[in-house]
Amino acid sequence: MGEPKENQVADILIKKLIEEWLKMRHPPQNTMLITGDNGFYKMLDLFTKSGHKTLLVYQKKKTVVENDSINIREYVDVFWNDWRGFLFLRPAKSSSERKAERKKKMIKACREARKVKQRNKTLREKKIEKEQRKKEKRFLEDYGKVEVEVAGDGNCQFRGQVVGRPRFSLLRMTNFSMKIWHKTWFHKDSEEADSDGGVWEQARKYAATSQVIPTYEELYLD
Repeated sequence: MGEPKENQVADILIKKLIEEWLKMRHPPQNTMLITGDNGFYKMLDLFTKSGHKTLLVYQKKKTVVENDSINIREYVDVFWNDWRGFLFLRPAKSSSERKAERKKKMIKACREARKVKQRNKTLREKKIEKEQRKKEKRFLEDYGKVEVEVAGDGNCQFRGQVVGRPRFSLLRMTNFSMKIWHKTWFHKDSEEADSDGGVWEQARKYAATSQVIPTYEELYLD
C-alpha cells in the first residue's frame, strides 16, 4: 500500500485510495495490508467501519501495534506464522500461550523418551532372562547324557560325552559317597563286573535310587 509520510497530505491521499478500494469490495472481506511504517495502523478504522477483517503486516518482525478500533494481536502476531489462521478467523495466541504449549510438548517428549528408555531396559532384561532360561534348559537336556566308566577301585572316569556341555569336576565323581547324578548312564563290561568287588552294583543301585540333582552353579562354577 506504500509508506505514509509524516505530513497530513500523504495521509489524506492514502485514505482516499483506501476508500476507493473498499468501494470495489463488498464486506465481509479478509484484507491483508503490508507496510513498512508503524503509523499505517491509523488507516484501519476505514476497514473496520466498513465491515472488513484486516490483517496488518509489518516488514519489521514482531512489531506490536494497537489502536482504539482494533487490536492487531486479536488476529495475528506475525504474518508468516498466522496468515492461514487469520483467513479462518482464528485468533492468534499470545506469546505466553505459545510458550506454555512448547513447554507441554517438551514435557510430553521427555515422558515419551523415558517410556522408550524403560521399554528398552525391560526388553534387555527379558532378553537376558530368556538367555538364562535357555542355558538352564540346555543344562537339563544335557544332564544325564554323560557316559562314565566305573573302575574296580571305585573311581568314576569319563569315557566320553555324548553332549559336551556339562563341565563336571572329576573330583565330584571319584567317590560314591558324594553325589552320583540321577539318570547317569553307567556302562560296564562283563569281565570287570566280576573283579570290581561289587562296586558296579553299588554304583548302579545308588544311581537308580538317588534323586539328587546338581544345581547350575555346581556344574558351571566349579
